[in-house]
Amino acid sequence: MTSRPPRSPVRDVVLGGLFIGLALVLPVLFHFIGSGQVFLPMHIPVFLAGFTVSPWAAAVVGLLSPLLSSVLTGMPPLSPPLAQGMMVELAVYGLATAWLYRYTHRVVLSWALSAVLGRLAYGLFGALILPLFGLQGIPVLYPVTVGLVTGLPGIAIQAVLVPAVVYFTQRAKPSVGRRGVNLGRLDREALLSRIEDFHGHLGPYVIFGFRAGQLALRVLEAKGFFDLEADVHCGDRPPVSCFADGVQLGSGCTTGKGNLKVTGGPPGVASAVARAVFRLRPPSPSSVAPPAPPVPLTVLVRPDVAARAGRWLDELGDRESAMRILELPDEELFEVRRGS
Repeated sequence: MTSRPPRSPVRDVVLGGLFIGLALVLPVLFHFIGSGQVFLPMHIPVFLAGFTVSPWAAAVVGLLSPLLSSVLTGMPPLSPPLAQGMMVELAVYGLATAWLYRYTHRVVLSWALSAVLGRLAYGLFGALILPLFGLQGIPVLYPVTVGLVTGLPGIAIQAVLVPAVVYFTQRAKPSVGRRGVNLGRLDREALLSRIEDFHGHLGPYVIFGFRAGQLALRVLEAKGFFDLEADVHCGDRPPVSCFADGVQLGSGCTTGKGNLKVTGGPPGVASAVARAVFRLRPPSPSSVAPPAPPVPLTVLVRPDVAARAGRWLDELGDRESAMRILELPDEELFEVRRGS
């Protein structure tokens, strides 16, 4: 049965809780100096959540932060329904940031568009919901026109701080590699340079192969490059055949060590599918009991992502398409199953 590698809910819960905590503490500090409404401190952790956790987890951070802040500190108030409006606004911030960054991989663009969408959501809330409480509604575009002026200092801080934090956390975060050549200690640019040096150029399929090899090391818990073997199916024509080089660098399996086999299709025919079957090499035979045969792990590039990668390659070129594949989560890239 085919399944996606699960995204750990624990990570979303832990990081989501951290961002909610920041969203509760920062407004208290800014309100203490009388600058809460000007600097919009609660917005910053929600935007950062959008760049860090899953879209729905980021939406929950945005939804709960104003509510908990209102219950615990009275800011923003529930009546008049300012907290409810902020819940809508910040939930859209978190959800939109996460989705936009997932598909554009542009930090500033994702933040800017999400900021507009969140303010428009607040405008819709003010126009449609406030009159239900007997209050005067606001024009839908008010938050992105006249209402924007009050928050300009906070928006300026967000425009500088949010991209900077995302950039530095990405550089500090280990990449998926962790064995042998210590790829896990390289930042994104150094990792791309390493792959480019090995393969000769960048492109989506060498990244697919690299990520598949790294995934196999983690899932099968290989202790080194000698106890893993790979059977790669990717044809013999680029760009799909580049998958084989990526598997070599990501998994450490090579033809020289005898633990990599590349199966091509008919000569000169490009393959539409890239997949690799990984297995742990069986231990040395024991005189007590024969070892159980290792269960293979099949990693298949998802057809929808392969089609997207082809469009990116045509429209954006080798390097940009490679960067986009590098940043997508495993569950979007691959179909994974036990067995060949």
